[in-house]
Amino acid sequence: MIDMTTALPMILVMQATTPATAPQADPPRAASPSGYEPPFPIGSQGDWFPFEAYPPVARRAGQQGRVLLKLAIDAQGKPTDCTVTESSGFALLDAETCSMAMRNARFHPARQSGVPVASTYQLRGVRWALTDNAGPPTMEVGDTPNSVIDNEVELSLTASGAVAGCKIIRRTTEVGDPCIGFPTGKAMFPPLQHNGMPVTARARYVTTLTLLPAQ
Repeated sequence: MIDMTTALPMILVMQATTPATAPQADPPRAASPSGYEPPFPIGSQGDWFPFEAYPPVARRAGQQGRVLLKLAIDAQGKPTDCTVTESSGFALLDAETCSMAMRNARFHPARQSGVPVASTYQLRGVRWALTDNAGPPTMEVGDTPNSVIDNEVELSLTASGAVAGCKIIRRTTEVGDPCIGFPTGKAMFPPLQHNGMPVTARARYVTTLTLLPAQ
């Protein structure tokens, strides 16, 4: 049995009674002489294409190959379009790779003179490969509860209740980015106030996944 618990509601930590502050700064990026900073991926590209997403039809047909993609990125860092620049030779693999990139990829947006702008991003090659022993990994169910995931992130919130930044507090697995579900600008709460005044705030979000003993 799998017991999945997400700690809700979040714990709000009020900050000083001031108007909303600007979102947290993006990771440092080298700007060109024209002031352009390219987009920067959030998390690992490998996490965007999990093994278990290998299309079953393609697996049974033995389809393998390498796909190159170019993504169009909006000023919020979300993909808006996907173009296959090098095909695996199989339409199903190409389409699934684009679909996962559109669904999972997130970026710190490109900036022109400090202002977020739309851009494009060329992904590294995504290789679909099968082996004689290909298949999803197994997990042993023990005699005692096994904590599989225990992640905690801290969100910075604007006075409007939107995400301004995300910081990982605790992470017990390297699979996936705990902050990927909280892109900058995502609305989390109604407008925040303290004593009638707009305030910024922080919130702690905890996700746990525990594998219980066999029955």
